[in-house]
Amino acid sequence: MGPTLPLAQVYFSIWISRALLKSSKRAIDLDPNYATAHHWYANGPLLALGDLTKQLLKVRAAVELDPLSPIINVNQANNSIIAGRYDEAIHQIRKALELDPEFGYAHSNLGLALEFKGDLPGAIAEFRRAHQLDGDPLSLAYLGNLYGKTGNVTEAANILTELEQLNEDEICFSVCVCSRPGGIGQ
Repeated sequence: MGPTLPLAQVYFSIWISRALLKSSKRAIDLDPNYATAHHWYANGPLLALGDLTKQLLKVRAAVELDPLSPIINVNQANNSIIAGRYDEAIHQIRKALELDPEFGYAHSNLGLALEFKGDLPGAIAEFRRAHQLDGDPLSLAYLGNLYGKTGNVTEAANILTELEQLNEDEICFSVCVCSRPGGIGQ
């Protein structure tokens, strides 16, 4: 990776956020009852720009408009995770899983909420389930990180080996998760 690539990624992220901001606002102006527009406005540019108050209001609006959307419910729960309200997040994600029990993203986020709450066995089970459902390397990285934190070095090393065998596009973010303090390799 050249020295200018990270800078290019930052510029690209800013461009994406501005483009999403503009298009999401336009979609909401055209149809204020379009839940998906509120959802992506909240979880794209507002989140990237760090406007968590406005982001929370828009996610809540999206849930009110489409209470049966699993992705919108999970992303509302992510706000609760960020705010440290883990019980609230767990409740919201379980609501999403009632709508779609096979939703890997929901299981992965439930794993995060359980981990932060201190329920490590529950978090491990959810990360395993998420990875079984969608094969997402991020869920696998979360699982490996948690194995490392709990002292299961053999499983953590096995997961790190598996992650290292992925191609560059799949592993980029996952390796960052594994290198968190207390994770794989610690």
